[in-house]
Amino acid sequence: MDTPGNAEIEQVIYESIWNVKPSLRTLPMSPATRLSSLGLESIEILSVVFEIEERFGLSIFDRQLDTFKTVGEARDLVLRLRAEVSQSSPAPVME
Repeated sequence: MDTPGNAEIEQVIYESIWNVKPSLRTLPMSPATRLSSLGLESIEILSVVFEIEERFGLSIFDRQLDTFKTVGEARDLVLRLRAEVSQSSPAPVME
């Protein structure tokens, strides 16, 4: 399975932000961009988290919502959770 790298994960995060608040599309963003600096309301931040969860098949909201403040921290969280999921997946049975 091909897994997305840092740039691809960041792009999904940016797209999730833009889907929730399209007016932010013209604002320059980087991994250092703080979500709080984007003027997102709490419900909008939750919507961004739900979009990221859906895109990557992860559960962020229940466990780790407060662990990221920037796009880069969100990317790192996605990478860590994806690694945890892949480590906990059972190995395929060889016949």
